[in-house]
Amino acid sequence: MSIQSLRTLICSVLLCTAFYANAQFNIKVGYNGNYADFKKTADIFNRFSDQFSSDDQKLKPPKIYHGIEFGARYKFSEYFGVDVGISSTNGQSKVTGLSSQTSELVDSEWKISHSNLYLGLENYVGSYGYGATLGYQRLKYTNKTNLNSESLEILKQNALNSKFYLIFEYASSVNSFSFRPFVTINWQPYNFHTVELAIFPDTKLPITDYDEDLMVFGISLIIYNGPQK
Repeated sequence: MSIQSLRTLICSVLLCTAFYANAQFNIKVGYNGNYADFKKTADIFNRFSDQFSSDDQKLKPPKIYHGIEFGARYKFSEYFGVDVGISSTNGQSKVTGLSSQTSELVDSEWKISHSNLYLGLENYVGSYGYGATLGYQRLKYTNKTNLNSESLEILKQNALNSKFYLIFEYASSVNSFSFRPFVTINWQPYNFHTVELAIFPDTKLPITDYDEDLMVFGISLIIYNGPQK
């Protein structure tokens, strides 16, 4: 082995040693809340609500969703890290009333959930930072009415998305707390044609009329285990 090769090997070993010496792995768990405005769903629900005589009996898609987030963070150094996790949030909307068209009781409950599996990179400057992820989000709609005793799955679609967020973190000797406002952008539209068919089975509009791009705003409140370097 030449002297140059030996020097290269020694430098590589030292770099790897320094890399792992400064690395840190932490489990995370916390709260995830977000705001999403489903305009296509709102239009469908508004037309469904036209059958009720009272303005108070309006079916509207929820705009605020609550849930959990968990995963792990691997910090390469004081400044860079990898974040991986799963978040799941839920919301629901319900309407009960007499239909002015049929004089029958209508009881309809809708539940909407977003589940996101993601991997991202983070950059830190002291207690502050920012990050971005690439994720795989599942949107799911279920419906339960007085005509069916169990909830029926109306929509389940997956789409790629990206999340961009800021990091505000406080570290103690036993764990750390992180506040993260974020925005999530979908790279693929969701299609709500099945929601239309569930309420208006005779609709003749083309499927593409129900495409909608989704942008979600929210916050994450995260706790990381263990002391922070």
